[in-house]
Amino acid sequence: NEILKFFFFFCSALQLFFTVRNVFQLFCDVVPTYHKENLIKFPHLAAIQHNNCMYLAHHLLTLGHYFRVHLPQPLFEGVATFVDMVPALRKLGAQCFLSQMNVQRTELLERLSTAHNFSNLDEEDNYTAASKALRQVIHQLKQLGSVWQDVLPVSIYCKAMGSLLNTAITEVISKVMMLEDISSAEGEHLHMLCQTLIEEGPLVFIPLVDENKNKRYQEEVPVYVKKWNTFKELVIVLRANLQEIVDRWAEGKGPLALEFSSSEMKSLIRALFQNTERRALALTKIR
Repeated sequence: NEILKFFFFFCSALQLFFTVRNVFQLFCDVVPTYHKENLIKFPHLAAIQHNNCMYLAHHLLTLGHYFRVHLPQPLFEGVATFVDMVPALRKLGAQCFLSQMNVQRTELLERLSTAHNFSNLDEEDNYTAASKALRQVIHQLKQLGSVWQDVLPVSIYCKAMGSLLNTAITEVISKVMMLEDISSAEGEHLHMLCQTLIEEGPLVFIPLVDENKNKRYQEEVPVYVKKWNTFKELVIVLRANLQEIVDRWAEGKGPLALEFSSSEMKSLIRALFQNTERRALALTKIR
């Protein structure tokens, strides 16, 4: 009779154990499939799915150990574990969020593609298009920052927003560096546009509801945006004279030299300044 009771107890415990495993397996199989379109369409849902996966993965590390005292042999000895499901859940959460990040990057680049490569900005239509493109980029990032606010962990939030802002400014840097001729008027327009991004960019970092607490993260933009200092140096150069550029280069030891190669800076100088003896002299000092 005791043997029979133990047998039923063991079978019930085993059945419940695998039922719990099946519930988690169903989550992994059903949620990303059933909600596939919404997880791509709505960044808020993608962030929640990421959090859910990481939360479940965290608890699965200890779930088997926590309840093993209530289980019969051999489940009691550690056979009842959910640790093997942790990598799959973490991967699921990461893939979902990375897919959403790719969607956002694509949208940012599409908006910037309407800026006419930031060329001929002395023409009103081109300046208007470039200005509109940057305003749209800032608006998208601010909206996303609000959607993810108080949802994503602060560290993940800052890395994600930093990566997206970096995508935008890297594209702007690339387009500006490709310009072969920049008149003084165009340089001034470029400076104004880029300065807007420098002023507005940090404001997209709002991981917490309390605005005062967000100032810390807004001041740490260079930590999260890889090309931030490069972008700031570019903005300085757009309004600088030749001597100021040479001084910031400082024989390859200045802040400008940390962000640009000598060939990149020479190319930018040739685009910004007319071919004069002063320009030729400045170019010899950029090495």
